[in-house]
Amino acid sequence: MPDTESAHRFVPPHWPIAAGKPNFVDLWRSTSNTLLGWSHEVYSGGVYQAKLPGAPLVIGDADLAAAILVEHADAFPHGEQFDRLFRPVWGRGIFVSEGPEWKWQRRAAMPAFRADRVKGFAPIMVAAAERTLAAWRTATAPLNLHDEARRLTLRVLLDAALSGGEDFPSIADVSRHIDEFLSRIGQFTLSDFFPMPDSLRPSTAKRGGPSTAWLRDHVDRMIARRRKQAEPRGDLVDLLFDAVDPDTGQRMDDELVRDNLMGFIAAGHETSSYALSWALWLVASHAPTQQRILEEVARVAGDAPLTAEHLDDLVFTKQVLQETMRLYPGATAVVRTAARDIELKGVKIRKGTLCVLATYAFHRRPDFWPDPHVFDPDRFAPDRQTPGRPRLAYMPFSAGPRVCMGAAFAMTELTLVLATLVRAVRLEPDPARPVELAIRLGGFVAKGGMWLKPVPRAL
Repeated sequence: MPDTESAHRFVPPHWPIAAGKPNFVDLWRSTSNTLLGWSHEVYSGGVYQAKLPGAPLVIGDADLAAAILVEHADAFPHGEQFDRLFRPVWGRGIFVSEGPEWKWQRRAAMPAFRADRVKGFAPIMVAAAERTLAAWRTATAPLNLHDEARRLTLRVLLDAALSGGEDFPSIADVSRHIDEFLSRIGQFTLSDFFPMPDSLRPSTAKRGGPSTAWLRDHVDRMIARRRKQAEPRGDLVDLLFDAVDPDTGQRMDDELVRDNLMGFIAAGHETSSYALSWALWLVASHAPTQQRILEEVARVAGDAPLTAEHLDDLVFTKQVLQETMRLYPGATAVVRTAARDIELKGVKIRKGTLCVLATYAFHRRPDFWPDPHVFDPDRFAPDRQTPGRPRLAYMPFSAGPRVCMGAAFAMTELTLVLATLVRAVRLEPDPARPVELAIRLGGFVAKGGMWLKPVPRAL
């Protein structure tokens, strides 16, 4: 019986839906938390734009979002605001490039993220989970899941994308600098929304702070060393070295490899760690789900270590992750800018308008997802698909030509790690420390941490 119809109905914390239109204070604070700038219409499929110069158009219509991201993607690049935020950090990489520069890089890099290539990273992912378990088995007090998931996904990142971390002083140093790097980027200021000459805007040269320079310097050193190394590691660095545009034969120079690795750090590490921490907390808070994962892993792999060959059979574990990312997407919204005047689905959008596509609202609409605030992994079971649901009712990895290249990597990592951890330990939330929602880099975190105690299962 589906959880929404059983005695095990579980409603985890959710962001309150606006009762009306945001006031001026909400709009001011929405530069760091975009949800504060959304009106109630957004959650029922409408659009909203505050009556202020340069105010973004917030879009709760999933069909209009599809028109922007898919059918008319060429008319909606990231735009000047996004460029000002991220180009000082990501340089010329795929994440900020547009037009022909983006197309050739995307064509060249995509083979590195194919599902068959990604499966080659499975041993790294399982090994990182096993190292975490070794520490958890001796834990005597509740642990902060955000910290634990960040360390685990950082180990995967080091082995998969940063040459094992050999060019960095220590994991602690890398973690500290990545945390500082991520806390400084992606934060809008009010000046980003108002039309004005660039000469009058605050300088963006220091976006990311000293940690950006520290990471770029160490990644540069790693690339230089790896170029001289005859024996390949088979990691993302090698895959980017080998990346070639099939149409032109163009390859990435060292600076471009560096910029794309920096993008992968920002786009992949933080979102994966938060998705993992939320999944673990939801599983810990819902005993039936924890038991079903345990039974599935036993049926699929027995006592053997999990491998890439088990992925296709970990069906319910993937459903748990899909439901986790519906409730707590890595980005509450996707942002694009209109490159020209255009009318879509009856909505007139002027050139230069910042369009905020409300992912979180799509994921919480009751007409798309009955009882939308309930945690119910069976929503994603093959026999529970809802006819007529718009294709962008669920978009944890964005959509269209710029859909996240790392989606297969993230799902492989999260599935294998979640299954490995749940099989080995029973997860118990700390009732003394309830979860309180907050926003960071456009995604959900737990203010003050997310605490649980891992209890080793009997062998």
